[in-house]
Amino acid sequence: MVCGVLVSIVAINCGLLFKISKSLLVEWQEYLPSAFQLDQISDEVKSTAAITNWLSEGLRSLLPPHVHANLNKQGLTGHSRGKVSCALAVGKEGITTSLKFSALIGIDPVDGMDKGKQTPPPVLTYVPHYFDLDGMAVMVIGTGLGEVKRNPLFPACAPKGVSHEDFFNEFRKPACYFVAKDYGRVAIYAR
Repeated sequence: MVCGVLVSIVAINCGLLFKISKSLLVEWQEYLPSAFQLDQISDEVKSTAAITNWLSEGLRSLLPPHVHANLNKQGLTGHSRGKVSCALAVGKEGITTSLKFSALIGIDPVDGMDKGKQTPPPVLTYVPHYFDLDGMAVMVIGTGLGEVKRNPLFPACAPKGVSHEDFFNEFRKPACYFVAKDYGRVAIYAR
């Protein structure tokens, strides 16, 4: 589990403003990292949809009486296998949620080891502006060093052809994109 405080991320592009200030970020890993367990993506999408659907009924009982969650303003984010978030947002394999998302943030999303070697189900179609999210705001954050191969035996962490640039190219407006060019995939959390 990785925890950190986001002091302030502000990105203005295409008329969008995303601001996260003094928020707690908690990330969990739902899979065992292994080249032999690529079929778990569908299960992760289903699990994320089930958690989202639970919010409308189950969250209220856990909140203090004077606190009311506005579930019309919820965002969806994912790091690395951010393709899970994207797959849910675009309704891949017919998996949908009872609640709508108002924003999607992909933090260095990756769709496999290389173009043509995408993890099932492949999310990227390589058709520009293919994903129509009915006006949902989208932000894609990439790293400049993620596509650099560091070991001859393994692919880069975010290989060119299946990473942030490719995801951004498939989203329709309103969408914004920026790259932390001097950082890699882990360093994006450390700064």
